[in-house]
Amino acid sequence: MTGLLDIIKATFSRELVSHIASRLGEAENGVSKALGGLVPVVLAGLIKKAGAGEAQLVYDLSQNASRTASAHCSTMTGLLGIVGSGDTLGGAMIQGDCLLANLFGTNTGTIADSVSVYAGIKPSSAKTLLGTAGVVVPALLGQYASSYNLKATGTAWLLVGLKGQVRSLMPAGLYGLTGVLRLGRLGNWAAPVASAKLSASRARPTAASSLRSRWYHLLVPFIGFVLVRYCLLVWGLPAADVASPTGGSRASAGSFTAGRVAGDISGSGLRG
Repeated sequence: MTGLLDIIKATFSRELVSHIASRLGEAENGVSKALGGLVPVVLAGLIKKAGAGEAQLVYDLSQNASRTASAHCSTMTGLLGIVGSGDTLGGAMIQGDCLLANLFGTNTGTIADSVSVYAGIKPSSAKTLLGTAGVVVPALLGQYASSYNLKATGTAWLLVGLKGQVRSLMPAGLYGLTGVLRLGRLGNWAAPVASAKLSASRARPTAASSLRSRWYHLLVPFIGFVLVRYCLLVWGLPAADVASPTGGSRASAGSFTAGRVAGDISGSGLRG
């Protein structure tokens, strides 16, 4: 099965980069460098949201993007149409901007500016490329999820499983964005689950220990009672005289022992 990252890589082909560069009036190398940073940034934003308990939001965003741009993502003409849609009301770029606002809030300008400096392209070109990545990457994620019948949780796990690869794709020149966008703990979603399981595993032995302790406190007096009863019966004391574990005794062990010893002495050779 073709992986999501392979599909994204194939979509942003060298041919597409060449056409976009021509349309934006930028060098191919600059556009390629910019997209090489923007794609992992957008993926990182999706992973971070999925890892923060917002799986349903990520799923809905990707499905909306898929419905908006699925036809565009399948052809070169369609992809170039996304780039050229600009600020057209209801256009793919507007949808991309809305999605980016959900992922990054007010930091989208910071991302575009950083990429502009990193790739050596105009800020306006960086903004256009960010909007393009912001609609194409989630649209491809939505298509992929639909193809494999993934719902919100499955889509989230898919993204979190890619966090190591996405982190390695982040260019060194854009590492500063991980701090600005708080992407340092990229998709650390499994940790809370693992922590919860660990806590539960620790709680179970604790509960079991508590239960054993309660049984111990009940069992020790009972065993003691049985042993004392046995010993006293062997010595000849009637069962009614044995003290109960709850303290309701009819004759104390001390008085019985004293009487027994006195009888033994009187019945011994001291008779005369």
